[in-house]
Amino acid sequence: MSEVSYDIITCTKCGQKLRVPANAIGKAYRCVRCGNIIKYQGPSSTEIFSSESTEKLSELRTEKASQQIPKEEIPTIGRWLVENNIITSAELEEALEIQKKEGGYVLRILYQSRKIAPQIFFDIVAKKTSAPKLDIKRLQPERELLELIPKRICYERFVFPMSRVGKRLTLAMACPEDTETQYLISQITGYTVQPVLSKLDDIDEAIEKYYSGVGSSLSQPKSIFQKIFMTLQHRLKKLLHRGLKQLLFHLLRPPLSRFLRNQSKEKKRMLKV
Repeated sequence: MSEVSYDIITCTKCGQKLRVPANAIGKAYRCVRCGNIIKYQGPSSTEIFSSESTEKLSELRTEKASQQIPKEEIPTIGRWLVENNIITSAELEEALEIQKKEGGYVLRILYQSRKIAPQIFFDIVAKKTSAPKLDIKRLQPERELLELIPKRICYERFVFPMSRVGKRLTLAMACPEDTETQYLISQITGYTVQPVLSKLDDIDEAIEKYYSGVGSSLSQPKSIFQKIFMTLQHRLKKLLHRGLKQLLFHLLRPPLSRFLRNQSKEKKRMLKV
């Protein structure tokens, strides 16, 4: 398989850098720090739209229902849902209005507004995505991963960390086509995200079950300093674990070598006899 090349785009409002596929020319991304909309136009330049541009959505209510919402104002997941006929443009417009007033993420807003039914949504996404299915009820997640990803992020975006192999993180998602969330999780954890498809309700149940003892709150999100501290703490544990293994190896190596030499001499002595 050919490797996907990436490009770095920078938000002019806050300076946040985002990694995007080099072949995603024309697609819009939302800055994970300040919410600005960034339209990727290739390695030469990027076009930045202020978050204030979303105010134009209110004017669309007076226009014809068939009129399409400008793509640069639609988050990646919202555009994908409309293009695959899971929701209508009017329903997306309504969700964006709620997001502008109350915050939150489009997918969670649509779910709470009952614009998407869990089982029907799962069946449609399963046909549209190439990601494998995963029944997260039957598996136990890694506790350390719960410390890396805040509960609020998992709750808003319908994701749940399951396991990791090397630098690859298996992430249960209600919509594996949500590339915006994949990049966000990748930036938070430092891992490459491998999405798998899971049901909306199963992800909610897993969040409530396994995050109950982690200390993360939906109403009190962690500060950026807490996130940095948690990431450094996790990496320090890995370094200490690796260092202890090397230390034990060097401590045990001399006596083990002597033991093996003595065993060899004993065998030679027995053969002479």
